[in-house]
Amino acid sequence: MFWLGFFMLNSLLFLTRFIFDPSDSPFFPLKYLFEGDWFTRLKVIFIRPGFDIFRINVELVLFTTVLLLFRNKVKKIQLLYWLFWAIYLLLLFYSVYHGAIEGLFQNDPLFFNDLTLIHTGFDIIRSESIWIIAGIVFSISLLLWLTFRLSKIFIEASLVVRLTKTEKMIWTIMFLLVILNTKYGLNINTHNAIQPVSVFIYNNVSRSNQAAKALENFDIQKLSAKIPYKSYHLKKKPDIYLLAIESYGLVVFSDDSMRMAINSELKKMEVELVNTGWKYVSALSVSPSFGGKSWVAYSSILYGFNFKNQGTYDALFNMPELYDFPSWPNVLKAQGYKNIRLNSLPPADLVDVPWEQYSKFYNVDQWIRFQDLDYRGKRFGFGPAPPDQFSFNKAMELLEDEQKPIFFFFLNQNTHHPFISPKETVTDWKMLNDQKEGKEAQGIGFLGTPDKSSYINAIKYQFDYISQYILNHADSTDIFIIVGDHQPPFVSDPKDGMACPVHIISKYPELNKSLMENGFMPGMIPQPPIKFHHAGIYSVFMHAFLSLDTSLTNLPAIYPYGIE
Repeated sequence: MFWLGFFMLNSLLFLTRFIFDPSDSPFFPLKYLFEGDWFTRLKVIFIRPGFDIFRINVELVLFTTVLLLFRNKVKKIQLLYWLFWAIYLLLLFYSVYHGAIEGLFQNDPLFFNDLTLIHTGFDIIRSESIWIIAGIVFSISLLLWLTFRLSKIFIEASLVVRLTKTEKMIWTIMFLLVILNTKYGLNINTHNAIQPVSVFIYNNVSRSNQAAKALENFDIQKLSAKIPYKSYHLKKKPDIYLLAIESYGLVVFSDDSMRMAINSELKKMEVELVNTGWKYVSALSVSPSFGGKSWVAYSSILYGFNFKNQGTYDALFNMPELYDFPSWPNVLKAQGYKNIRLNSLPPADLVDVPWEQYSKFYNVDQWIRFQDLDYRGKRFGFGPAPPDQFSFNKAMELLEDEQKPIFFFFLNQNTHHPFISPKETVTDWKMLNDQKEGKEAQGIGFLGTPDKSSYINAIKYQFDYISQYILNHADSTDIFIIVGDHQPPFVSDPKDGMACPVHIISKYPELNKSLMENGFMPGMIPQPPIKFHHAGIYSVFMHAFLSLDTSLTNLPAIYPYGIE
């Protein structure tokens, strides 16, 4: 029971990270012992690809070693049970948190960011179904009971086990490997075969403190001084549509199984646009987030500086001083624009949205929300939300008599994980309200695992309905900016990078000329190199936008990585 108990308790600590990346992680890592030269083969003892569960937890080995050496001195066995279980639960819950955050978002876990993220995720799950919450509570209860029983069995076995010479040699080797592993110091990651959870916790706390201290030096006045756009007077004031496509990342072009489908869709769009006089340029931009936290990405776009992470976002969101910051919406408002934002997600009973604070932070003059859409048809995926084709076109109908010009922002929802999207657009978007009411298309739900075919279908749907609107309803003076917020979760991984496509469509050749001088290229299919980050899109666009006034000779500076 000693070895079985140790193996089960040890393996549980690595299970979460393995579950979130099973495709890249062979269950048995033996193949690495037969690849490469001898040095490479021996190195896998300390560090190797993947996230298999056959790794060693340092704290468990050290605790067990002390117990084996001093078990004759143990007087209070019940106290030992509880002490070991408490320590093990700390290791386990942190390992689950670490593995889930890293697996889902491909980011290093950071308490500074993740506490709000976990709370938001929990609220979303609660709003989907009380049965999911019941399942989570049951699973945690079962886990607590199981780990307590395993801990008790393991401690009892450790107190009476008589190791053979071979077993003592195996344990000694394992202990020595743990000691040798200290050569990595604090530079430990989940690819290490010998992992101290305490080091992960220490690094997390240390980086969280650094992030918090960095905010103390945040100088709003210094950043504001670098944005001079309010001093210019725009002669041309076309409507500007900023359409952020959820989870639209570079992976659609770098993945062989998706590239052909998206290229075909975009080439068809190119032909249709050029035949009606529309011009288009595209580029790649580095997002501050991977696989989630859309608000961090689009806030960086709208403000022109890098929001970096959830913790920074939370702190800035609660800073009233930013309400007058010369953000993109604020600058355009000073030029006579009305800022309008569409949010098509239905209200969730258990999620409290601070709409008034959002309005101040993003300088929103008018919201178009789910209840304004008067939608009664089938809903899809995350939310679940109406088809984006309906939401966008209905918003345009509601704005027909609105004052001009407008700056319109919409984070499309049908490409949100789990990528349950309408399969195709319809000729008359109003027909979508005649479909059977209900959530039939909700699909696998927020916690489900999607596939690439669902993802690429959702992306194609976006361009289909957007091009349909531009070709049939857009004014010749309109400007459309289409940007991906981050890479999609589950169908991308770190090797795909953090770049996302950006497309700008208009009938202004001079606008495109300036954009191409600063990182954009002709066509709807973006090409490397990557010349800017999401925080730089604001200044790149405003530089080009101001160039529409040919009388201006002293255009403002461009900050391709955002103002700093």
